Amino acid sequence: MNEKLETTDVSRQRLDDIIAVSFFKTVLGGEIREFSAGRCELFMPVKPEFRQFLGAVHGGIVGTLADDACAWACASVAGGLVTVSYTINLLAAASGDSLIARGQLVKAGRRIIVGRADVLSVTGSTEALVAMFQATMSPV
Repeated sequence: MNEKLETTDVSRQRLDDIIAVSFFKTVLGGEIREFSAGRCELFMPVKPEFRQFLGAVHGGIVGTLADDACAWACASVAGGLVTVSYTINLLAAASGDSLIARGQLVKAGRRIIVGRADVLSVTGSTEALVAMFQATMSPV
C-alpha cells in the first residue's frame, strides 16, 4: 500500500460525527482506536447478548465490525462510499471479551475501491484471528 496516501473528505471529526449515531456505537458500544490514511482500527467490548447459543460472538456481529473497519479505512482516502459486495471467512469462534477489527485500503480507483479487514478476538492480552473480510465498494 502507498504510505503517502492523503485523506479526502472523511476527516476524523466527520467520522466521529457519523459514528456517534451509528449502529456500531449506539448498539455495539464500539470505539475507534486508529483512523489514518487507508487504515482504521475499531474496538468493541463483547456484551452477553452478542453471543450465540454455543457462547461465541454471532457471525453477524463479527461481519458488521469487519465491514465498518474496512469501509472507514477506505473512506479515509476515497471519500464517501457504499459496500457493493463482500466476502467474509469465519476462521474460528470469537469467544473473547472484546473484538478488534483492523481495516485497510487495498486499492482505490475512480469507480471501484477494494479493502480488507481482519477481526481478532481478544482475551486479556491475547489476540486470535477469527475472521478475514474483503469488500468491493463504490464511491457515492
